[in-house]
Amino acid sequence: MTGWNEEWVDVTKLDQLKELMTPRFEAAKAKGCHGIEADVIDCYSNKECYSKISGHTKAQVKTAQIAYNTWQVDMAHSLGLSIVMKNAVDLAPKMSAIYDGAINEQCQLYSECQNYLDYFHKQGKWVGNVEYTTSGNPTKGYTVYKMATKYCAGSNSAGICKSGKWINAFPDDVVVPWGTTPATTVSTPIPTPAPTPVPTPVPTPVPTPAPTPQPTPVPTPQPASPTPAIEPLLPTYGWSNLAWGWDDGWKDTTANRKIVDMDYEEPEADIRAVRDAGHIVLCYFSAGTLEPWRADCTANKAAWQALTVSKLSGWGEDWLDVTKLDQLKELMTPRFEEAKAKGCHGIEADVIDCYANSECYSKISGYTKAQVKTAQIAYNTWQVDMAHSLGLSIVMMGSIEPWRADCTANKAAWRAVAVGKMTGWNEEWVDVTKLDQLKEQCCRTRSGNVGDLRRCDQRAVPAVFGVPELP
Repeated sequence: MTGWNEEWVDVTKLDQLKELMTPRFEAAKAKGCHGIEADVIDCYSNKECYSKISGHTKAQVKTAQIAYNTWQVDMAHSLGLSIVMKNAVDLAPKMSAIYDGAINEQCQLYSECQNYLDYFHKQGKWVGNVEYTTSGNPTKGYTVYKMATKYCAGSNSAGICKSGKWINAFPDDVVVPWGTTPATTVSTPIPTPAPTPVPTPVPTPVPTPAPTPQPTPVPTPQPASPTPAIEPLLPTYGWSNLAWGWDDGWKDTTANRKIVDMDYEEPEADIRAVRDAGHIVLCYFSAGTLEPWRADCTANKAAWQALTVSKLSGWGEDWLDVTKLDQLKELMTPRFEEAKAKGCHGIEADVIDCYANSECYSKISGYTKAQVKTAQIAYNTWQVDMAHSLGLSIVMMGSIEPWRADCTANKAAWRAVAVGKMTGWNEEWVDVTKLDQLKEQCCRTRSGNVGDLRRCDQRAVPAVFGVPELP
């Protein structure tokens, strides 16, 4: 990046950028910042950047830049942070609605300030402006364009005021309410309105004292709405399964069933009808296989096929490569979002155990079984985080697998939580209301010390109790 000893990043690689940038947002939040000023968000308008991104036109880079900038806004808002648009003035018509304000460098010098008046100020949003010289009467930023303008009264270099000082082109003791006309000069403070005298009360009736006029405060940028509360799934709830076998004509009864399991592609009207009847709706899809009949699979066959590793025996589906987390996120995120939009309370993501099936893990080139399991846990963890970020619950598809070493070594304990055969799988369902016993067995397997429950990864327990309380 000419003159800055920095390098442009490739804005078309959104998943990698998210991974690198997310910790910065989180660090800002943890340190107490109210908002974010993310600089250099205009690769598309700088030839030394967009021309170096192989295989992409300038227009395609701009599309990628908008997607990246939009993610920055969403990331900030998800943490309750404000975020301002830095420069990139030609994006104001398209993006001013989602940013909380703007910071600009030298829009007066380059005759660009009207954009901020048109697109930010008129929406009641704050604009900060810096002019590094006094040329062109920088006070106009305040008096004409209604920006909080600063300028350097002295020499400057690379945005640093080398001599003299920074001058505020607005009265230091005055806050200008949005939508009002600021003072025509910056030297005379705006007087504070004198309070209206309170009339002396008389016995009957008692007049209401006139309120003292108060200056209109500058609105504080509001953080994004908090994540909606996640519906708790209590152990006493009965459930109805409408997700499996629906197309074959079999319909489970929903009578006296608090939880209803439905396919996420069911019509929104059907999902909301069940929800409106007082049920908690869990929406089903496979997170671990390509289901070829799904609308998103048929619409984007190449992307889904690129992640397949082998056939899932007996189901007409293909295992997905769980080591390719970024691509999986891109394909699966719209499913979570669709479930949320249709009114689902939670997610039932099926087939989350590639690592336990040789027809899957053995076909992932370059990875051991243990490495595939690590990747599976990372993918499953992302599913949980994705669901929770949307205010959705998520349940883990789990069963007793009798060939497991922990099952054969401790048959009595596992038998105590079994409730019945799982049709066609030589496995047995576990009683998810017996949380303490399940935690004990999970922890025995994980740490070898049944007494140390703090070491148990509670995500391994079927998540029917709302958001797991992690240590």
